[in-house]
Amino acid sequence: MDFSDLIQWCLEHLSYWVILILMILENSLVPLPSELIVTPAAYKAANGEMNIFLVILFTTLGALIGALINYHLALITWYLKKKLKACR
Repeated sequence: MDFSDLIQWCLEHLSYWVILILMILENSLVPLPSELIVTPAAYKAANGEMNIFLVILFTTLGALIGALINYHLALITWYLKKKLKACR
């Protein structure tokens, strides 16, 4: 599989739900640059294959959900550390 084949495959299978899931992963756990997600989606939107407003919506929702996951993981960690210190 050539690199151009990989890019072609990604463009063919890119949908709003894939954008959402990848943005959640990018903002929570996996160090994945958002440019790898948003640029092909914008390309498809410019060609009329996707709606730009839905691309923006799903990108924003994914980023928000990923950030909230990080926030709550940090909050749980802080709470558990506080409880462990209180037990000593």
